[in-house]
Formats: sequence, structure tokens, C-alpha cells
Amino acid sequence: MPMERQQLVFTALGSVATAIGTVVAVLLYLDSRPASPSSADPITTHSTNATTGKTVEGTWNATDVGDRSQITLRVTKTGSAYNVAMDDKLASAFCKTTGATVTWKGTLTGNKLSMFDGRLICYDGRSLGETLSTSMTFQPDTDTLTEDGTNTLYTRDQ
Repeated sequence: MPMERQQLVFTALGSVATAIGTVVAVLLYLDSRPASPSSADPITTHSTNATTGKTVEGTWNATDVGDRSQITLRVTKTGSAYNVAMDDKLASAFCKTTGATVTWKGTLTGNKLSMFDGRLICYDGRSLGETLSTSMTFQPDTDTLTEDGTNTLYTRDQ
């Protein structure tokens, strides 16, 4: 995928809007990871903090630092599999004047939520046509999610 296209993708997600250097770091990180976990990958689920009882499952909110749009992330779990749905009210880089949704499959290893096979669809029906991957770190002590590489901070919907 051309670098310009990757920059548009990540900006549309509202996760990489602050600097080209951040985009490059994220892309290099993502390129070094497999597109999806293999059956040989050990997956340990520590979705509950033993002290606080907080889990990664739930509804999370953030503000896109690029276009200031509101982003909502919903994390659900079925068995050991995670589903992550994102709603970005204004995915300005890709969708221009409308928002977008992205749905991912995910795994949780320790406090790292790895999301893969993401599909971006603009509110007006346009689709990116490519799959997206990213990861987040769950901080149960502060009850926050942070997107790795961009430091986009998500707080739990109360």
C-alpha cells in the first residue's frame, strides 16, 4: 500500500493525525507484525485486573487530535475472541465530510489488545477496500486505553 494511502487511512481513523513521523513509526511497527495471529501464538487473556476488577470490555471515548472529531470504541468478548467497533464522527482524511465505522477482530495478550482485519466504511457507503491493523494498551489502574504508537487516549464511557 503506498505511504500516502496509509497516512490517509490512519488519519481517517483519527489515530494518526499529529505528525508524519508518528505515522511512519506506527506503519513500521504494524509491518513487522503478522496480519493475524497464527494458531501457534500463545494468547493469554488478562482482561480483568485482579485488584480493581476492571476489564477491557466496554465503551470508550476519545477526541481525534487532527480534526477534533469524537471517536467511540466498543470492545466486546465472545469466548477468547474480541470484537472491536469504532465510530469516528468525522473521518476527514478518507471520508472528507462524513464519519466512518471500522470493525476489527482482536486478541488480548496481557494488557495488549491487538486488532486486525479492520474494515473502514464511510457513512456515505464508500469503503476503503483494504484491511487495517492496530493495537492498544489497556491500563486498568487508570481505566484507560491508549493506542500504541499514537498515544490517542480513550476513557471509559460512564
